[in-house]
Amino acid sequence: MPYNLSLTATDILKTLDIYNFPREFLANKPAIFSIAGILGQTVKTNLPISVSVNVFESRMDSNKGLFEQFSVNSARFFNEGEDYFYNYFGVKLDDSVNLKLALEYLLKSFLCRIFQWDNRYYIVRTNELLKGDIKFFNYTGAGVFENITTIPNTQVMPCLYKNGY
Repeated sequence: MPYNLSLTATDILKTLDIYNFPREFLANKPAIFSIAGILGQTVKTNLPISVSVNVFESRMDSNKGLFEQFSVNSARFFNEGEDYFYNYFGVKLDDSVNLKLALEYLLKSFLCRIFQWDNRYYIVRTNELLKGDIKFFNYTGAGVFENITTIPNTQVMPCLYKNGY
């Protein structure tokens, strides 16, 4: 006798929609620790993170990952003109940020995509996919630097047109 079966699959990152944390959870530490903290809310075991975002301001060290070199400003998650509201007891009512939105703010600013594959999170800047070799800064699930790896991008095709033809 056949049975009807209905399955629903979702990306684990979708679960970030339900989490709100104090803004201070994300602030005053290197951005990679904020990212790791956010991703750590999605699974029981923190998965390692590989980051390929090789765009640097002139004062930055290109041998360190971009997200290691700047801190998250918690004011970034306020809308313009927004201010704290307090209840009768002096507790801030809106001192929280949605983790999905916070991750989007951090990654979209650098044209990044995030995906999970083979028990690891990958954060890749779209432009990196156009390079012959892709350089990854690898971190533990807690955001601690491990190493740098470079993999050949076999998907890059040479341009067939020369001299404008």
